[in-house]
Amino acid sequence: ADPVEIEIRSHDGRAVLEVDRGLLRSFVEQTLELVPLGTEADRMDLDGEIARWQDVDASLAEPLASLQRLVEAGGQVLMLGAPLDTITLLHHAEAVAHARGRRELTYTVWVREGERAGPRTVTDIDTRDGAYDYASLGLDVDEFEAIATDALAAGTGKRGRVGAADCHLFDARALTGFAVAWLEDRFGRA
Repeated sequence: ADPVEIEIRSHDGRAVLEVDRGLLRSFVEQTLELVPLGTEADRMDLDGEIARWQDVDASLAEPLASLQRLVEAGGQVLMLGAPLDTITLLHHAEAVAHARGRRELTYTVWVREGERAGPRTVTDIDTRDGAYDYASLGLDVDEFEAIATDALAAGTGKRGRVGAADCHLFDARALTGFAVAWLEDRFGRA
């Protein structure tokens, strides 16, 4: 192997990535085939994409809508040094699962629609106290960590290291599907 070291710095610290030179060369060549130098702005509308993904009215009316869009777009979740019990996507799985005993909260938010603003009643899963009675399962770890660990053991997701950080990469659709089945298996299908 012929490694290349890439250093990444931020105000929080630095990381050194080691990549095989041939793999890096292949990645750069494939990227340049897809997006030739000088055509980046013509090929991407990042501001427009971000605005569409973060539609304020949709996010307030459907609190987990952006996670659904991530799943539909074939997105991935990279946990770069973050613990497995912090995977926000699993809240989406809780919301779409047809498992018994889901806990929900109903509350009112103010939403602007055009020139008018007014209250809208929203019902969402209980992310504060837990969408399900996880304590009844007798888990040794946090419920999200248990789901993610089981997903990894089943081949859904990959483990690795970036610098000194333990990392996990999940396909959003596959992890959501796994988590929905995990919830419905343990709590029963409603």
